[in-house]
Amino acid sequence: MDKIKKKEYKSALNTYLMATALLYIVSNTSALAIPVFAVAVSFILIYAVVRCGYYLGGAVSILSFVSACFFSFNIACVVAAAVLPVVYAAGYVIRGKKRLRDSILISSGAVLAGGVLAIGVLQLITGLGVVDFSVESVGSALKLLGDDDIKMFYQTVRYADILTGTMTQEAVAATPAAEAVVIMMDMVREALDLMIVSIMLIYSLIAGFLCYTVPRNAAKKHGIQVAAIPAFKDYALPKRFWLAYLISYVFAVIGVSYGWQSFDALEITIDYVFAFVFIVQGLSFLDFLYHTRKMGTGTRTVLHILAALILSSIIVWVGLFENIVGMRKRMDAKGGIAG
Repeated sequence: MDKIKKKEYKSALNTYLMATALLYIVSNTSALAIPVFAVAVSFILIYAVVRCGYYLGGAVSILSFVSACFFSFNIACVVAAAVLPVVYAAGYVIRGKKRLRDSILISSGAVLAGGVLAIGVLQLITGLGVVDFSVESVGSALKLLGDDDIKMFYQTVRYADILTGTMTQEAVAATPAAEAVVIMMDMVREALDLMIVSIMLIYSLIAGFLCYTVPRNAAKKHGIQVAAIPAFKDYALPKRFWLAYLISYVFAVIGVSYGWQSFDALEITIDYVFAFVFIVQGLSFLDFLYHTRKMGTGTRTVLHILAALILSSIIVWVGLFENIVGMRKRMDAKGGIAG
């Protein structure tokens, strides 16, 4: 027992040092990069809870953020609010050997709850809402660039407008750097006003999945028993998930047609979030097809990346159709497809 305890304390010390070092980096990085670093910190602290238990792992988590207060009190508070809910939630589902779907839902819900808490803490500290803070952070980052770099960045941002004829190349080139920064900040504000909820939900789904699978896999490699997870080709949404999409989308469209307040943002949120989920379903179906052709992991990964980048709009419909029809079950019932 003493030997086991020594290993737990050693693991706790190592995770504390890693988490504190990463929090030091967070305190010296751009505010826009904090969500990415917050996920990385979560990996370390979730593993501490899984490896060392709720009390010792929790103590490591709290002590890491207390130490981070010496680097930047404000950032430590914001990141702690974002991270601690998922640390305990993901630690619980991994230790409890919950099934994949429940684990991702719980972890993603905790990420979303942490995000809301972090936004609240951010507003208390800065007096700015998340949209205003993000816009100011983008503006600050742009103002650090030289005029030539700003104008090149502005050219890139306006490229679609040039292609559609909304703006001419001459007008873009003639825009002063200071004015370009203001225009780009307004563009960011407009996009976030419509898409902030979509961004938070999709971020929560991705981070929730990673905060479950990455620490789980690390725990498994160190001999800790964890629940088995299905292969990607077997990932499947609940039956009639498509019906939830249809009902919610029709409801949002009705609201938009009657001019109800904020329903334009609701329609965009439903579109983007469900599209993301159906893309995952579509890629899972493609993975099933790749397996029938006995393709290797590397080939399948490359094909998934290309499909997601180039054919995402088609993959959405593939995922939707698969959820409605259940093609994998039909193919399995018929003995697969001919090679």
